[in-house]
Amino acid sequence: RVQNEILSNLPDQLHRKVLQHLHRGMLTEIPLLAAISHPGADSFILSLWSAMTSQTFYPGTDIVDTSLPADRLLIVTSGNVMIEYTGKNTQHHTLINSGGFFGENSLLGDTDWASSPKGDYET
Repeated sequence: RVQNEILSNLPDQLHRKVLQHLHRGMLTEIPLLAAISHPGADSFILSLWSAMTSQTFYPGTDIVDTSLPADRLLIVTSGNVMIEYTGKNTQHHTLINSGGFFGENSLLGDTDWASSPKGDYET
């Protein structure tokens, strides 16, 4: 939040350079975005990052309701997120650590939270 306030006061060109320095690597870790091979890819990724918002959640707080359609990409920048998914015939829990992400397929219109990769730690 403080970062967003500081960045919002910078001239636009400097704002984009600072964003690129701070965060570009995190977005290109997402395979969907890393696969973009277009001359404007860097600009697109920076625009995507600057449109994103930061949210803080307390331990045990629900972040998304997986019974509702997936409508966003979530990136864990600090702490851990436990995903609890219950389908018609399945149930699983997955721990996503800092740097992990989920919901990236919603950028392509996929509304199923279960179709997103769930990280490396099945519990």
